[in-house]
Amino acid sequence: MSPSKILDFYENQSVFITGGAGFIGKVLIEKLLRSTKVATIYVLIRAKKDKKPSARLDEILNCALFDKLREEHPDCKNRVTAISGDCTQGNLGLALEDRQELISKTNIVFHVAATVGFNENIKSAYDVNVKGTKIVLEFCKKIENLKSVVHTSTAYVQSHLDTLDEVIYDHPLHYEQAESMLERLSLEEAFRRTPR
Repeated sequence: MSPSKILDFYENQSVFITGGAGFIGKVLIEKLLRSTKVATIYVLIRAKKDKKPSARLDEILNCALFDKLREEHPDCKNRVTAISGDCTQGNLGLALEDRQELISKTNIVFHVAATVGFNENIKSAYDVNVKGTKIVLEFCKKIENLKSVVHTSTAYVQSHLDTLDEVIYDHPLHYEQAESMLERLSLEEAFRRTPR
């Protein structure tokens, strides 16, 4: 028997991660590979600057954070698969084959994709942080053997408060109203309205 219920939970499971190219995502991938016996980690990665998602994943797995892991478990890369997509697109921008594989094989989802740029264009920030989360959650409803979804929110989501408790906060402006307002703005208009 395993010394930990957490280790038991992850054993032979397939994990799907958004935001794996970011700081939190990289740490999460390394920790799962080093500390658990997950079967597969699928990482949603956008193509960027003429780099395919598989090349971007190789860069992630070759960074210094993974040095000790590569030394102790040289085959750790075999448990990680790049999935081309974008959490701001419908169905995560997935190819049909990838979508079907994720729906049938995923057990655990970590949604850690976000923009934390404090001067980010409000429309772009909304698309990633709010709309992207909604799209990920809609996709999770299709997963056949889902056990857990973990969402890591961006910093300062209640910046008008001095202290925060672990409760759900109501806000007078709901995401549907914000979405409707932002859809009417072009990126240029939203940029002009974003405080600097």
